[in-house]
Amino acid sequence: MWTYYRIYAEKQFKNHAYCMLCKCNVNYGKTHSTSVLHKHIERHHPEEYKSLMTEQAEKKHCTEAILTSNQTLLSNFMNNFNDFEDCVLNWIISTYQPLGAVEHESFQKMIASVNKKAPVIGYQKICNLLSAKDYDAVHFIKQAVKGKHVSITTDAWTSIAKEGYVTCTMHLIEPTTWTLHHFSLGIFQKDGA
Repeated sequence: MWTYYRIYAEKQFKNHAYCMLCKCNVNYGKTHSTSVLHKHIERHHPEEYKSLMTEQAEKKHCTEAILTSNQTLLSNFMNNFNDFEDCVLNWIISTYQPLGAVEHESFQKMIASVNKKAPVIGYQKICNLLSAKDYDAVHFIKQAVKGKHVSITTDAWTSIAKEGYVTCTMHLIEPTTWTLHHFSLGIFQKDGA
């Protein structure tokens, strides 16, 4: 993150960071929260945001590999809210829930009845988690297909609302076990003719 920003030495600019990409000042408040700086990169510099998220996904996978190979995890002895966030995110993805479902009063009551200390997750947090999960999935797929032969198929269809969609799927056979794997690379709405 800080490769794209510089901090001012002057006291009157202590709440601002200088974006070296677009040469503008970004106010990140008295708390100096980097989430505002992160949002600026996401909104105004999509290529740099993509490389930043890819780098974070790679660091996360390297850290997880080191932890699982060298240390015993203490997750049985403490509340891990990252697991909670992953479970909520997986529930939203696997059951096709709207992202705003986490802000519904009945959902929050249900979570509070299970664990009073569970954090309240809002719409924006779910969007950030989904974005990070997307980059994790891209990293995983790149590692899974590295050095392998793949086949790519497409399919197109029209919804009941007369909207056209196209999907792209990648298939590969694991050479040692002859197991067929497939990854959906995306579903895109067709615009125009």
